[in-house]
Amino acid sequence: MRLVLGGAGLLLMGSVAALGAGPRFAMQYFYDQDKSEIHLIDLKFPSAKHGMAAGIVTEGKRVEPTVLITTDAGGHWAVQSLKDVLPSKDVPLSLYFVSETEGWMVSDKGLWFTGDFGRTWKKSGDLPKGISKVWFLTTTHGWGIGSNKQVIETTNGGVSWSPVEAAKEPPGAVATTVYSAITFVRNHGIITGWNKPLDYYSHPEWQSPESRNSYGPGTTIFLETADGGKTWTSSSGAMFGQLTSVAVSPAGTSLALFEFSSRKDSKMVTLPPSEVHRMSMDTGVPDRVYRDENTQITDVALTTQGTPYLAGHELVGVVRDNPIPGKLKVLTSSDFAKWTEIPVDYRADAHRAYLVIAEDRDVWVATDTGMILKLE
Repeated sequence: MRLVLGGAGLLLMGSVAALGAGPRFAMQYFYDQDKSEIHLIDLKFPSAKHGMAAGIVTEGKRVEPTVLITTDAGGHWAVQSLKDVLPSKDVPLSLYFVSETEGWMVSDKGLWFTGDFGRTWKKSGDLPKGISKVWFLTTTHGWGIGSNKQVIETTNGGVSWSPVEAAKEPPGAVATTVYSAITFVRNHGIITGWNKPLDYYSHPEWQSPESRNSYGPGTTIFLETADGGKTWTSSSGAMFGQLTSVAVSPAGTSLALFEFSSRKDSKMVTLPPSEVHRMSMDTGVPDRVYRDENTQITDVALTTQGTPYLAGHELVGVVRDNPIPGKLKVLTSSDFAKWTEIPVDYRADAHRAYLVIAEDRDVWVATDTGMILKLE
């Protein structure tokens, strides 16, 4: 399959249905402390009962790596410090589980394995600097992805790694190329990434909004395998924005999330905060299905049959990286044209939201501001 990429256009999303009675995202966990706060960076539910979120608790200058664990479908959450597991100044970056109890945590300084769902952790091995995510097909065979144009493979559970040569083929400098998402449906795997010109801005946009008015296109990258990672092929194309998340359903539908840090492209055409594209796994032809000038989508998910969910937040002001979190927004659709906003707890806000669907029925969302909600 060869993937053909489209540019950032001006297709308007379908009108969002008015909020009403029915399913809603109810708060299951809320970190509400006077002197400290938690910043969540990932959420996984390897089964309906077992869920884990990873992040850091901060109090003044103190930073403590932490996981939140439930084994009763979110009825109770235990806060577990990792200060005695991870080395000094180390923090978790992502989680991945291959079964209900067996999984890995990527940290800034290595890869950690648990066989008992977080009761104990042991270091599997070191990772090259810049690796931020892993995906395992078995307890021994997996891949790691990250910055510096890196895709690596292990066949011994993360003890040692070797580079995937196809990752070096797409155009773009090593220093500005990021592989940001990986997913498999059986032996069919996709790794996506992006490359953009060097960013010479010295301040975030909220400090100088006029500095991020426009920028040139970068490169969107796809790596694909149909044989469980034995061979990989690469394709790429010019695209504004960064491809940050991908979801694939066994029914043959995939979603790709593009996020835009600038408000205009090089031709001064207005860019939204984000766009979601649907893509057929059979034809590889993209179809832009969601775009809203006032909503920043940060994650996408699909059920087995292809029902989509989008999660993000309402923009606060005009800047894209505002330090003030926006109201959490979660949307779904039956036809990828008309999107319905699902009501959420009024307290829920976020800079980034993370979606997960447990056993194809329970939809969860976590926010970087320390909240975990479930669709009820």
